[in-house]
Amino acid sequence: MSSALDQQSNRYFINYFKRGIPITVPIAFCIITLGAFANGNAVVGLLFLGIAVLMFTARKGVEVDLNMNRFRNINTYFGIKTGSWKELAAFDFLLISKFQYRTAAPITVGMSASSELIFYDVHLITKGENDVMLFRASNYQLVRAKCFEIAKDLGLRVQELTSVGYIWLE
Repeated sequence: MSSALDQQSNRYFINYFKRGIPITVPIAFCIITLGAFANGNAVVGLLFLGIAVLMFTARKGVEVDLNMNRFRNINTYFGIKTGSWKELAAFDFLLISKFQYRTAAPITVGMSASSELIFYDVHLITKGENDVMLFRASNYQLVRAKCFEIAKDLGLRVQELTSVGYIWLE
C-alpha cells in the first residue's frame, strides 16, 4: 500500500494504490515458470513468466483531483493507468476512521504468530453518492496534520469515527 500527496504540480492531486492481486499468486506463477523451464518447455515457461510479471506490476487505486472536483478508480499495469474521470459533488467534510488489520502466520504445527496493524483512513465525504478515500497511513499525527491542512485550504470540517461514535475535531 502506498499513498502520495503530490504538492509540486497540483496541490491536491492524490493517488492511493494497493496491490491488485495477492502476492502469493504471482509467486506461484513464478514457481510454475521455473518448473516449465526445468522440463524444457520454454513456451509455457515464457507464457507463465509474462503472466507473473503482469501480476507483479498490477495495482488498483483511486486518483482524486480536488482542484477539478473529480476522481477516478484506476487499474495500472506496467505503470499504465486505466479508468475514467467522474465528477464529485460538493465537498461536505473529511472523515478520519481507524482500520485494524490482523495477520497470522504459521510457525509450526499448532502454533502461529499474529500481529495487529492499525491504519487511519481519510475519506472525503461529499453531498452526493461518490465519497472517496483520499489516503491511508499508520501514523495518526501525520493523518491528522494532512487532514487539517486539506480541510483548511478547502474550507471543510473534520470528523472522526471513534469507538463511541462520530465526533467533530477542532
